[in-house]
Amino acid sequence: PLARLPAAKLDDFLYRQMQVGRTLRLAKDAAECLRQLNDHDILLGIASNSQAYTLRELTAALQGTGLNLSQFDRDVRFWSFENGFSKPDPHVFRLLTARLQALGLVARETLMVGDRADNDIEPARAQGWRTWRLGPAGGAGVDGDWAALAEYLFRRSLANQTFALGSQPERTLRPRANQRAAEASPALRAVLLARALRELESGRSAVRAAILRS
Repeated sequence: PLARLPAAKLDDFLYRQMQVGRTLRLAKDAAECLRQLNDHDILLGIASNSQAYTLRELTAALQGTGLNLSQFDRDVRFWSFENGFSKPDPHVFRLLTARLQALGLVARETLMVGDRADNDIEPARAQGWRTWRLGPAGGAGVDGDWAALAEYLFRRSLANQTFALGSQPERTLRPRANQRAAEASPALRAVLLARALRELESGRSAVRAAILRS
């Protein structure tokens, strides 16, 4: 019986069972966007409704991308299986907000990237975070896919002097010509993910999100 397996062997069994008949991979353009954020010293975090095997799946999916779990700050990595509660419980975002504050970051310096309004976007906004709802370009109620997010963060917004991006005040990419607007809108210093991988399954299951989402 499974109940008699040592914890490590049980975890391995569950992980292997979850890999049967499906393939996990990073969402298109997610790796490039995350690498750019990391290169700009933006703090990366995760808010995930997950199981223990999620960490192994994510580690495997990140291989070969130039990214790894260590680049997501341990203090702002939320795994529901470790805490006993999950999104959209407001305690998830209150906890993360408190941890961010302990690191010297305020809510308006934090961007939540997720695909669900109920689990990701609305509870993040309730704590004063900025948000980006992932979805196909032109989709109702969405801001765009990972490519659109990268365009907004690293090209269009800087060219238009409408967005600030930086990990420390002295290293911000905020245009000096827009100082008044910048004071009203603090530099972005942290990005927390609710979704970065997608799951492709054959048979009766449809394409659906797998890791870094609920």
